[in-house]
Amino acid sequence: MGVAQPPASTPNSNGSLLNTAENRNGGTGANVAKSLAIFGRPPYFATKLSNDVFGQAIRTHLTQLDIPPGLLTTSEKNTPFIAYTPTQDRQWDAWIANSCFGFALPDDSKSVFEDISMLHLSGTSMHPAVSQDAVLEAIDRAKKHDVAISFDLNGRPSQWPNPDEYAQLVENIAANCSLIFASHDDLELAGYDPTYDGIKELVSPDGTTMVFCTFSEDGSIAAQFEDGVLISKHKHAGYDVEVADPAGAGDAFDAAILRAYVDGVRDLADLSQLGNAAGAAAVASVGPFRRPDRLTFEELS
Repeated sequence: MGVAQPPASTPNSNGSLLNTAENRNGGTGANVAKSLAIFGRPPYFATKLSNDVFGQAIRTHLTQLDIPPGLLTTSEKNTPFIAYTPTQDRQWDAWIANSCFGFALPDDSKSVFEDISMLHLSGTSMHPAVSQDAVLEAIDRAKKHDVAISFDLNGRPSQWPNPDEYAQLVENIAANCSLIFASHDDLELAGYDPTYDGIKELVSPDGTTMVFCTFSEDGSIAAQFEDGVLISKHKHAGYDVEVADPAGAGDAFDAAILRAYVDGVRDLADLSQLGNAAGAAAVASVGPFRRPDRLTFEELS
């Protein structure tokens, strides 16, 4: 499996960065890749890593998780930073200008695409100022090598002052996908209702696709389409856990389903249960999905 998306260094603070802060390697794609590794499926991870001390730390961390380096590239720019302030409105601040935020496929990555069965992409990479060209190149390479494509919409309003531009890219990429993930906020940003009817509009007329839409603590809905026709659907109520930190829940949700899907699981109820259990395990502790969270995941699932 391959995951394409930039990582970031994320200081988590319980008040002010000037008070106390804990640095964590994060970013949507990095969270998915690390979660897959914890689930025993370390993927290739396409990203740019800085030569600065944070980039070196991220590279070491990926090595410790047995994530192969075949899609890693090196950048002379600094590591991007994302700071989360745990206030009621869950405020995020990002410092990505002039950083290595984004990914590029190495020239010698052909052998990687011959070795994988699934490519996972994130909407945070597809802005023209980030990695849109690399996203389109990855899709082209995946199609040439019969690699299935997974896509999480991951819509960020701050990235897309013109939602129509985002919606058009989502439509174009979703048409190539076997798996699609979205939160209800992602769908609304792209102009789709977070309902089964809205999900159907996201799928191409001849698409054979599974779509999962999450609703935070209210669980998820899932739909399976064959040749554009809805053949099954499932609603999962989610799990009642005490939330310590919401960061990384959706990424853990994706990773649990990706791992099972690659292993041959196709039942919507089974996949939804795994995804919601992973998301709940992630929010029950501080930071994205960690090794200790796997025990909580296994207890829930």
